[in-house]
Amino acid sequence: MEAARTCRHCQGDWRRQEEHDHDPDAPSKSQRRLRPCSGCRTVWYCCALHRRRDWIEHVFACKPDELTAAHYLVRAVQTGVMPDHLQTNQDYGFSRCPLPMQKEYLFGMYSDFIKVVHMGHPYPLEMNLLNPEKLHDWRVQGLLVVKIKAAFDALPPSFRGAYYSWFLQNQHILNTYTPSVPQQDRVGETRQSLEMSLRRAWIFAGGSPSYSDAEIHHFLTEKDVCEANCILLYAHLFCGARPARQHPLWIHFGFCACANAAQESTLAQLYVMLAERHAFSVIYVAWSTSKLDHMFRQECAISPAFAAFFSTLPQDVATLLARLPSANHSVWNLKKFISSYGDDIHIVPTSMLQDYGFINCRTSGDVEVLRHAYRRYFDSDWCQPLRLHEACIQGRLFQHIHGVVCLKNKKLHALMRNCYPAYGRHQAGMALNSGFYDLAGSRIDQTGTDAKPSSIGVKLALVMIGVVLAAMLLQNWLTS
Repeated sequence: MEAARTCRHCQGDWRRQEEHDHDPDAPSKSQRRLRPCSGCRTVWYCCALHRRRDWIEHVFACKPDELTAAHYLVRAVQTGVMPDHLQTNQDYGFSRCPLPMQKEYLFGMYSDFIKVVHMGHPYPLEMNLLNPEKLHDWRVQGLLVVKIKAAFDALPPSFRGAYYSWFLQNQHILNTYTPSVPQQDRVGETRQSLEMSLRRAWIFAGGSPSYSDAEIHHFLTEKDVCEANCILLYAHLFCGARPARQHPLWIHFGFCACANAAQESTLAQLYVMLAERHAFSVIYVAWSTSKLDHMFRQECAISPAFAAFFSTLPQDVATLLARLPSANHSVWNLKKFISSYGDDIHIVPTSMLQDYGFINCRTSGDVEVLRHAYRRYFDSDWCQPLRLHEACIQGRLFQHIHGVVCLKNKKLHALMRNCYPAYGRHQAGMALNSGFYDLAGSRIDQTGTDAKPSSIGVKLALVMIGVVLAAMLLQNWLTS
């Protein structure tokens, strides 16, 4: 029984992770000792630091009677998925948002506040999420809006982000003492705001100001796909937002390569700064010809402010921008997929079927086991997406991930097998991009209707799957 005890957070792998613990309170090697959770005494931790990091997830099993809506909100921020808990939506304003995009803005503000801003500086420390009990007390005492404004206002204006600017204009969502606009009026005002941002992006791209909203939508579906998506990006940015993780533009413009919401806001600000310095055609040509990273570096040489913002982003962003928009590493599709929820969790994108082993899944349970393993990897402080991509095309997925997070499910070794290594195949592990998407992220074909797969496309997909299966069987036979 003693041998089965292991730290729930690091799975007994703290020795390799110790050098990455930059927390000054992290214990030394001699101070680490397995102790049970003082609440349930059914799980174990090697140190207090790991117990704190894991608490927001473990509390749901350890002390379910003490949970508040704040716990659900903080857990949602930690996972990056909007809360679906009814009481949380009511207590923290989501139910007062008439449109989905407003909920995204509110969730973005909470993400910045809970992960970053409450610490008093603009740099995220994932281990120091805002205490749910403190958040709950502020809401009950009617101090939540006051605390949010005080925390954001303490930062330099350039670090406050677009979500906070939106929140200042919509305080009635949280503050019951602020007069609330009737829901019908709010819906109309929000739709008008969205249409205005799309019109502004249309005019920025050289479109005629005399066109009606319907004509703008019609012409966007007839324009070049890359140009239409670039206009849509600025429609998001001009209304103070950025593409949500569920939106395809989140990958197409490099937001997926950011490590957290703060970096995504920084990248959005860089795109806005480009719009202040260059015509739309210059930005569009740079992006459509995979030279946007070169344009960013040119701006860094000219503008110290631009360089300061860009230096806070990981190198993965520049690497991805050098390939967009025609293709991207399929690892970014994987990062998006593991964060999906609801009815989408078992709909595996085609680009990941053979690359990341989902073609080996026979049941929805297998899909969830694989998703959970990849989610643990991306949640790790030692996650390196492009290293995972390299492991993918070398056929070493299990070895790489097991070297970062301990994988104890015996099925994972078989589930993570793919058809690689692919020596000399430059497009291995790549996902091709195409299509125009509306503000909600739905794919639109060039006639303006929802795109549906043709029977020929389905047949080709089935043939490709058959070829992949045959290749894997042949590889197994040769190695046996």
